Amino acid sequence: NDGSLDGADNCPATENTDQIDTDGDGLGDVCDPDKDGDGLTNTQEAQKGTNELKQDTDGDASLDGDDIFPNNEGECKDNDGDGVGDNADADDDNDGINDSTEIGQGTNPLSPDTDDDGIKDRVDNCQILANAGQADNDGDNLGDDCDSDDDNDGVADTEEEVIGDDGFITNRLLSDTDGDGFDDSKDNCGTLYNVAQTDSDGDGFGDVCDCGPTDLSINQLSPDLPDPQVIDSNCDGIDGNRYQAVFVSASGTAPATATDIDDPTADLKGALTVAGGRGQSVYVSEGDYNVSGLGLVDGVSLYGGFALGFLNRDITGEVYVTRFIQNDPEPVLNIQGMTVPVTIAGFVFENNHELFEDALVNVADSSASFENNTFAGQDCDSETLLLASDTSLTLGENRFFGGARYNATGVALIDSDAVLTNNLFVMGGAEHTRGIEAVGGSLVVTNNTIDGGSHAIGSTYGVVFNNTTARFINNIFITQNDYNQASLYCVGHEVDTVEITNNLFMRYNSNGYVFAALIACNGRQATTSAEFDLIDTVSADDNLFSATVADRDAILDADNLYQLALGSIAIDAGTDADNKGDGAVTFDILGTKRTLNAYDMGAYER
Repeated sequence: NDGSLDGADNCPATENTDQIDTDGDGLGDVCDPDKDGDGLTNTQEAQKGTNELKQDTDGDASLDGDDIFPNNEGECKDNDGDGVGDNADADDDNDGINDSTEIGQGTNPLSPDTDDDGIKDRVDNCQILANAGQADNDGDNLGDDCDSDDDNDGVADTEEEVIGDDGFITNRLLSDTDGDGFDDSKDNCGTLYNVAQTDSDGDGFGDVCDCGPTDLSINQLSPDLPDPQVIDSNCDGIDGNRYQAVFVSASGTAPATATDIDDPTADLKGALTVAGGRGQSVYVSEGDYNVSGLGLVDGVSLYGGFALGFLNRDITGEVYVTRFIQNDPEPVLNIQGMTVPVTIAGFVFENNHELFEDALVNVADSSASFENNTFAGQDCDSETLLLASDTSLTLGENRFFGGARYNATGVALIDSDAVLTNNLFVMGGAEHTRGIEAVGGSLVVTNNTIDGGSHAIGSTYGVVFNNTTARFINNIFITQNDYNQASLYCVGHEVDTVEITNNLFMRYNSNGYVFAALIACNGRQATTSAEFDLIDTVSADDNLFSATVADRDAILDADNLYQLALGSIAIDAGTDADNKGDGAVTFDILGTKRTLNAYDMGAYER
């Protein structure tokens, strides 16, 4: 009977004509046990002396129901329940450590056991890392789980467990791993007992663990990529760096993500992906790998020629043969769009498909170096062993063997800049053969042996180039054909100056005919040294010319190595050959030093 119908009355059983509802909860004050809705009943507010119509009596932004000290504007919490507000309490979790200290050391001032490992912060030797065992190997009151140097030898645990800045993998729990009286941080052979600490070359590595004790450039921290001389520069037992590689074997069983030298993977594509993520290289052991269109990963180099176990390596492709076989019309290897230069070394790339008419290896829009590889064609109609377009290409110590019936090209270059040193080209008996063919770009060709091929009809050229800047220094050129043959053939008339210095040109007759063209350029053919000067785009100096020889096989041994012993043309005829700063070298395709360390001609010093 208060004038408000029951359906709209906020206290329908209690008279309240004013309908006051302080907290707006739909329950009028005269029947609401908590008029201000602060979490304290009206009775509790009377007991505590707080205002039943005001949610925050002391005005400290904490509701009376949540405020341990509702009448004290300066306090509202008591984390440890000791009756002293947190603002006034210097140790809010009552763990014996001042709050300011806890904040400074990173522990929680509101929890007596920050890492919840059952050990109170005050006595925990790893306060913010759970370690219920409290192991402390070096007794420095810093638990092993959070101690960066568990044996207190001055070498960080992370450094001890890997080949790092000191070059050794030592025991993180022993300050003197080898027990010779020298802490690991001071021991120049941290894993081998050496009281004398003798270091003959002064490189910081004792003689007993330095695989080059008298060579300053060889020690555990020396950079070591697989190289033609197969030198273990960093003393890890292999040619290369076993700690910076993903290992592949045809019989491997490990997943690519878990490979190591003792447990390689057979997943070649997976290995490339893993190596790319780690910034490493891929090492491949001997065996046959049937691959098609294998694509390299940006920046990941590929090294073959390793024996099983990877402890030995052969760069000739004869002892430990890592063979990539192409069994369909696709290239065996694709290298495209590499923004970081890559190296491919120590492989045999073999065409094994009779209908193949593509490039055995294809490189596009990249920077790539091929070293100590063999490219082998087969009896098909047409083949290009290596095709490069829009690429910066380096070729060193490679072998190219043509096998096609009609068209065989060793290296085809399109708008590419290429440097070729110490390579052998034997292009075989196809009807049309080219050792190197270039369109655009630039060529620097030094110390190569280029057999353009031989056939009863057709065309045989050592190097064909069109609108290409070219330099030929210290090479041996060989051609034999009945009709069209030339060691060097310029297509068209848009060719920059061709430099030809210290080369040996050898030509052969076939079926009683002699074809004397050594170079054909700008519509002129040169058959003698004097005629070179008649070609206005050619600059030629100090070249040698062989007499016509009836039998090509007379100087070609079983290993396809040319032994030049015809009259005055002997092996050392070019010992004064010019290097011109263009990469001509004093070693040959097998790493053999040339006579008197001079810049002799051709790829082989035989």
